[in-house]
Amino acid sequence: FAVAQGRLELGQFFVDFRPYTVHLGPIETDARREEEFGDMLFALANWGRHLGIDPEAALRAANGKFESRFAAMERFAAARGIALGSLDLEAWERLWQEAKNSTPKSPPTG
Repeated sequence: FAVAQGRLELGQFFVDFRPYTVHLGPIETDARREEEFGDMLFALANWGRHLGIDPEAALRAANGKFESRFAAMERFAAARGIALGSLDLEAWERLWQEAKNSTPKSPPTG
């Protein structure tokens, strides 16, 4: 139930913020687009707090997961004698999925 509720709330978040995401495209300056994006991140962090989530801890965990997966990609590529920079998008995605499937899943919470 908690996962389904979270998905519903996330869906509502994107419905509520759709005007902002559409607005990000034609903004005239990079600084203004960055400001709008920052406002969205701030709102997302506040929404996380509302759900009882520590946004900084969640971001640290996501960064750690990304770093672990990227390191796995580097190991797999090196073991095959492949330079990551030489991969096309499809090969990159296959290697990413392999790394994703090889790293431990986060335990469910709540």
